[in-house]
Amino acid sequence: MGVKYRLSYCNKDATPLRIDIEDSSYSGDIIPIIGADNPFSLRMNNDEEFIKLGTIRATDALMDFRSTDDFNIDILADSSETKLNIKFYFNNVLEWTGFILPDFFQETIDGQNIISITGTDRLGILKDIPFPDIYTDTSLLDIVKRCLLETGLSLNIVTVIGYHAKGKSLDNRPLEIQVLGERLFNQGGDSLSCYDVLTSVLDTFNCFITQFRGKWHIINKQQLELGIGTVIEYNSTVGNNTIVYEGNYSRTLHFMDKVYSGGERRLRPVLSDVGILGEIGGSRLYPKNNNFRSWSGSAFANWTAYNGFVVGNYLRVTGNYRCNNFACWHCHYCGVCCYV
Repeated sequence: MGVKYRLSYCNKDATPLRIDIEDSSYSGDIIPIIGADNPFSLRMNNDEEFIKLGTIRATDALMDFRSTDDFNIDILADSSETKLNIKFYFNNVLEWTGFILPDFFQETIDGQNIISITGTDRLGILKDIPFPDIYTDTSLLDIVKRCLLETGLSLNIVTVIGYHAKGKSLDNRPLEIQVLGERLFNQGGDSLSCYDVLTSVLDTFNCFITQFRGKWHIINKQQLELGIGTVIEYNSTVGNNTIVYEGNYSRTLHFMDKVYSGGERRLRPVLSDVGILGEIGGSRLYPKNNNFRSWSGSAFANWTAYNGFVVGNYLRVTGNYRCNNFACWHCHYCGVCCYV
């Protein structure tokens, strides 16, 4: 499999980003492609409506490129679900990888010729793949690896699972426990799907799985909330339980000021400008008490008497603002004078 297409660009912080499209049958020079307004966006799909209850959190990528003579939907069209592999690099480190869905090519016919492509990590396809019949004892880790390899992706597995196997030196490594292979299929002959087997193993330890930073992550939900635990990383080879990395789990805090992509900024007036029903009612009316309804019996609220003005029994706003030679009321805030 070789890189056939490449888009190199950067984000607002000048961090280098790269999208490589690999073709399983290609060998040759890399063809540069042109990105559209949204070259790459990643989203997570939970298998439960309430995200914290989810176990399988598949990811997919939405990509927009400009169609050219060397890069268009006619060239990309193929029935294989694993022919074209997408790799997204953040600062030259693999951030996400998946396969382009052959049924989700779209190209606009408006002069701009934008190609919209969808890639997936294929976790969802495990529902349609039966788990192989295993009659020998095997580890839970190998069961997980067999399931994940069916996606077509060979990625390391990072775990944070704070369980301890009684009588065994497997602290924080419960996936290395051996289990009976014969219990992985129905005795009547019906096979279980890889999706169901994987879900069963993860639910045992209250974990979820998703792809993150180019690796499969299996994380205990409570430990994720608490931000504590031990990180154990394995390779993807079945039968090889070698630990690639071990260290303390540290939850990273990201302080967000503004959202620069996929959103919009909106300024709302402060509470004093919002009506009692919560709708936007415009700004305050000035001057305050402009209809002189707020009367204490001796003075108007927010107004000050000038030039010896004396209130009589009959009050009338004349609209006369020439107060130089007249007795008037002077607004506290805006300086407007009214002759009454």
